[in-house]
Amino acid sequence: MRMHGALPPQWVRGLVCAVADGIGGHEAGDVASALAIQIFEETVREAEMTAGDPETAAAFLKRGHTLAHAAIRQQATGTRAGMGTTLVSAGFLDGTVSLCNTGGDSRCTLIRRGGTVLPLTTDHSFVQDLVDRDILTPEEAASHPMRNIITHSLGGVILLPSARCTPPFAPVTRWSSPRTACTTTSHGR
Repeated sequence: MRMHGALPPQWVRGLVCAVADGIGGHEAGDVASALAIQIFEETVREAEMTAGDPETAAAFLKRGHTLAHAAIRQQATGTRAGMGTTLVSAGFLDGTVSLCNTGGDSRCTLIRRGGTVLPLTTDHSFVQDLVDRDILTPEEAASHPMRNIITHSLGGVILLPSARCTPPFAPVTRWSSPRTACTTTSHGR
């Protein structure tokens, strides 16, 4: 996430990352993604975090997504009607990681030394829904002609902020030496 100054003292022992990717083919996707990051960042900066409280960290991630969605919906008028963005965020605090993914094909992936790739979130897409229902294999989904059709986005009519908000993960030893924390659609699309 782009930062303007230092994180508040309550986040000194942590790191928050967010990726927003404006929806291509829609009006003002760049505006929607910038607004999502701005609102998310403001929410995180206002968070009252305490060490060892990953549930609160997850709640603030979710709140940032929900407030960003509302702001985008409010500004989606005139030439900006229909604007939307994906948003995935991760909060690393005191040896745990909390994730929230409320739209589209942005995802959080852990890449370990040695090249092991571990997807931590899944897409909100037409083909992912087919994979989840065992209609397509992941390999078939990767080349499916409708692989770029997303089913949820910030600014869209449907927002399911809890649909894929992941609870805090295990201690940091599980996440030792990551090379990449957040990526967006860098998986061959």
